[in-house]
Amino acid sequence: MNFGTREIVLSNTMNEVEANADKMEMRLKSIIKRVINISDLIYINQDLKTFLAGQYDSPLEVYNAYNQYPVFDDYLTYYEEIEKIQFFMKKDIITDSHFIYANKVIQNQHWYQNALMKRGRLTWLYMQDHWTSKKYLALTRTVFDHENQPLGVLVIYISPPDILKSVVEGVSYNTFITLDNKRIVYNQNIALLGRHANFYQNRNADIGNYVMDKTINEETVKINVHSFRPEKSLDNTIQIATQVPIDGIIHEPNTIFTRGFLISLGALSISLILIGFFTNSFHKRIQQLRRAMFQVAKGNFHITQEMKGHDEIKDVYKDLQTTSESVQKIIDEVYIHKIKEETWKRKQKEMDFKMLASQINPHFLYNTLEMIRMKAILNKDPEVAKVIKMLSKMMRSSLKRTDQSIPLSEEVALIENYLEIQKLRFGGNTYPIKWR
Repeated sequence: MNFGTREIVLSNTMNEVEANADKMEMRLKSIIKRVINISDLIYINQDLKTFLAGQYDSPLEVYNAYNQYPVFDDYLTYYEEIEKIQFFMKKDIITDSHFIYANKVIQNQHWYQNALMKRGRLTWLYMQDHWTSKKYLALTRTVFDHENQPLGVLVIYISPPDILKSVVEGVSYNTFITLDNKRIVYNQNIALLGRHANFYQNRNADIGNYVMDKTINEETVKINVHSFRPEKSLDNTIQIATQVPIDGIIHEPNTIFTRGFLISLGALSISLILIGFFTNSFHKRIQQLRRAMFQVAKGNFHITQEMKGHDEIKDVYKDLQTTSESVQKIIDEVYIHKIKEETWKRKQKEMDFKMLASQINPHFLYNTLEMIRMKAILNKDPEVAKVIKMLSKMMRSSLKRTDQSIPLSEEVALIENYLEIQKLRFGGNTYPIKWR
């Protein structure tokens, strides 16, 4: 795949990741905002402060006061984002799943000291539950009485993994939710929860959106990060980091490209073979048509060879055959008509000749010549008699012309008579004979 295609695929993928990150940020902000609103409601709840500030002489009074002010029950019932709500009291009144006495051990813990120092400001932590030791993303906040004295620290745990899982639902790439660029508070791999997010490369808790290039487990990845500050929080930032493997992105387009290239190459090869076959067949048929046209141009209208195929070339060849047959038929008809016409003309001439010959009355002519020849003999003129005899033979031969073949001997005798007459005519002198 060339560089331009690679950049287009990367750009489209990162645009898709950015759009998904916007959706995830919106979902996470919505969850965080509901938790903050619950903390505000608890912070200003007078029943809670009354219960914690009260003086109780017996456990029964504590129990009755506790049942009178079910502060947390409604929140746990109607808000699925909340896993638990715990209040770490400074007074040792009651200890259950919600209210816990902050003894010296708890008071010395860093998160508790930090909450007291914040004086009611919100703090987000990744901390463990006091009873189960499971770790959650939690909001901590110090609650004060009417005299501005701390009553204890409120801790609201966000429900994992269903709620945070719903944030990244529909995202096909590995996504992390981290706190302050340090702690991983959600990932599909449960083993990574609570670990240090080392892929931020010691970046400060930047606010905004950015993309990092990093090598993780010898694999080049792009990390799209959306970092924002939770509402009413001054010290914490939350990040949504999506890891996009470059090789994984390019692998599928490369596979598609390779597959498409092979398919295209196969299709091109088949096309070339078919084109070659078609061209060869087309050339042969064109040459056959050309030879047939040349044959017709030379006057040979007998086209007997058939042409294969079912296209326009065969139609043209068939039309040429039909035309040739029609032309040959016309020529045959004209030739026959010409022969008949010539035969009729010849017969007409023969009839004319016979009419002329009959007008001459050859018997009278022959008798007259014979009489002259006899007188020449009586007058003792053999030369004249001989000439008249030869002339009579020539006349007989001329008047009896027919279409039948004449023997060569008769033709030779006729020429000899003609030469004898010419010899007598010119008195024995030698003159060149001019043949016409």
